[in-house]
Amino acid sequence: MTPVPLVLVSHGPPPECRAFDIVERVTPETVIRCEGRLATAAHVALVDPHPIFGEQAIIAALHLRNAGMTAVVGDPGLVPDDLVRPIHACMAKARADAVPVQTEVLILEDAMRFYHDIDTIIRAFERGVRR
Repeated sequence: MTPVPLVLVSHGPPPECRAFDIVERVTPETVIRCEGRLATAAHVALVDPHPIFGEQAIIAALHLRNAGMTAVVGDPGLVPDDLVRPIHACMAKARADAVPVQTEVLILEDAMRFYHDIDTIIRAFERGVRR
């Protein structure tokens, strides 16, 4: 099977993932600065929810979603191929057919422990984007 091309948003080294092809590695700060607009053909981003950068990771994921990527927040070494592969295929087909596609932020269970009040982070992000 062909590896799925992904963007890795992390401060650490890329994980060993045979199912994924990390085509670009950026930090949450970089994603926030460019408001999620990355020059890449990847449709999915893996966002590492490192405890020190947790809130920045969610904000980066929201920027990526707004820029047209699906962001999966979770330990990159634990993200299952069978979750990412269909998302990538659906988004690639929609873009090839010039059909709008709904993008999402998926927060995996292993990442939830870093976010005590995810609603507060999202509301603050939305207020900042609307300004």
